[in-house]
Amino acid sequence: MFITHIINIMKRFNPIFLIINIFIGMLLKEISKIKKLMLIESRVVGFDNPQGNFVIIAGGPGAGKSFVTQNFIDLPNYKQFNVDNYRVALAKKIWGDQWKENISTDEGYQKILDMSYTTSDPRNLTIRFLKNFLDTERNEIPNIVYDAGGGQREVMNDVINLAKENGYDVTIVHVVTDLDKALERNLQRDRSLPTDMVIDYHDKVRRVVKDLIPMVDNYWIVDNTKDLPFGERASGSIHRIK
Repeated sequence: MFITHIINIMKRFNPIFLIINIFIGMLLKEISKIKKLMLIESRVVGFDNPQGNFVIIAGGPGAGKSFVTQNFIDLPNYKQFNVDNYRVALAKKIWGDQWKENISTDEGYQKILDMSYTTSDPRNLTIRFLKNFLDTERNEIPNIVYDAGGGQREVMNDVINLAKENGYDVTIVHVVTDLDKALERNLQRDRSLPTDMVIDYHDKVRRVVKDLIPMVDNYWIVDNTKDLPFGERASGSIHRIK
C-alpha cells in the first residue's frame, strides 16, 4: 500500500506523467467530438458537394415534407421551390375567398394539379418560375430544394432533365410515413384533402419514385412517421440508398 501510494505521488508530480495525462485527456475529447459528429451526420441528409445540388422532396400529403426540409437537409443557402405555395396562389386566383372549400374537393384539387403540374401548359407557374430561375446567369449554380410531391411521372421526368441540363446533381429525398399518420396530419391542415385522394397519391408517389431512381444521382429515404426534432431522431430513420 505504501509503495503504491509513493508511485501515485510520483505520477502526480512527474512532468512526463503530467504530459501523458494531458495528452490522453485531449485525445478522449477529440474521440468524443468525432462520435458526436458521426451521430449528427447519420441523422441528416448529406451531400457530396456543397453547391450545385437539385433536391426533390417527394412524398404524399401529410408525409411531413416541409418538416424534413427544414430540419434534415444539410445544405447551405438553398433556394426553395414549394409547389404547395404555388397551388394556393393559383387557387386563390381562381376561387378567391372560397379557395379552401374548392381545393378540398376531388374536382377542385385535380384542376389545380393539372394547372400547376402539366409542363406543356403555359399556365404552369412552378415550371415557368423554375425555368426562369435556372436560366439566370450566375457565377456558380445555387442549391435548389424542389418540394413537389413526386406523383406526376411525366412532370418529374421533365424536372429532372431540366436540372441535369443545367449542370445539377439531382437527389431525391423520399419522405415516407405510415398512412394512418398521414391521414391524421391531413385532417389537421387548413386545406385538407379527401381521404381517398391522400391514399391514392401516396401510392402514386411510391410507384413513380421507384421508376425515377435510375435517373438521379442520389436517393434517400426518410421515415417521418414520428414528429421528432433533430436531437431526438434515431439514425435508423434516414437511409441513403443510392
